[in-house]
Amino acid sequence: MRKHFQESIMFFTFQERKKRKFEKYLKETETLAQLNSDELFFEYIQTKTEYKHKKNRFGMFAISFLISIWMGVWKELLILMGKAAYYFITFHGNETEWIRMTVGLLVMIIISSTALFILILLNYLQKIRNLYERILIVEEIQRKQGMQGSPK
Repeated sequence: MRKHFQESIMFFTFQERKKRKFEKYLKETETLAQLNSDELFFEYIQTKTEYKHKKNRFGMFAISFLISIWMGVWKELLILMGKAAYYFITFHGNETEWIRMTVGLLVMIIISSTALFILILLNYLQKIRNLYERILIVEEIQRKQGMQGSPK
């Protein structure tokens, strides 16, 4: 039981993560090294294309998010909630409960939107990083195999 607990703790250490990453690297290089030069070049092109595509999509996503902030989408959301609060208070009269509920709802919307954006951002960055690592691995295998003239 103690050994299992210790292994569980070690799973998250930097040393273990680096070891697993190196094992993945060795497996990936072994798989790619078995390809002939045409297959390897095709893999390089496919990976590089996917990398550029994801990088461009990420850029467009980030730019559109920044434009939405710049154009005041969040400000409009707050104005809309304020108008809803005004009309609700006008008809029901219990202001403090409605104000608490509105503020709570706004906070939840803003926090969840921010968390969603951060998760999407981190996911895309991780995918881009993995594709770039794969490109470097393919280039290294091409270099080891003596392939001249492969585009960089």
